[in-house]
Amino acid sequence: MISVFDVVVGDILLLEPGDIVSADGVFLEGHNLKCDESNATGESDAVKKGPGQDPFLLSGTKVLEGVGKYVVIAVGEKSFQGKIMLGKVLPLFGFFLLPRFYPSRKIWVNSFIIFFYHL
Repeated sequence: MISVFDVVVGDILLLEPGDIVSADGVFLEGHNLKCDESNATGESDAVKKGPGQDPFLLSGTKVLEGVGKYVVIAVGEKSFQGKIMLGKVLPLFGFFLLPRFYPSRKIWVNSFIIFFYHL
């Protein structure tokens, strides 16, 4: 077991059901990996991860089924969860550009998440 504080960009992490994704990353390999991204995107359906599907793993999301490996691309305040946590502490306005893959249309669409915080 590794502390989340020891994870750095470039690390390769393993995922299994019940894990919370600790850092943003890109899927490398695995089988039938599905994640619950409802806390990050509001989407209630499980999102399949893998090549040809959505390869991005967002920190703070939960693995529902399957196993996989991913390479870490952002940690701490640079990660998706880190930016959200910073937003809860600091008053600010901003947005995230969140790429989403739609398999039925075979396209990537950038969704904007706009947020407001005030004291």
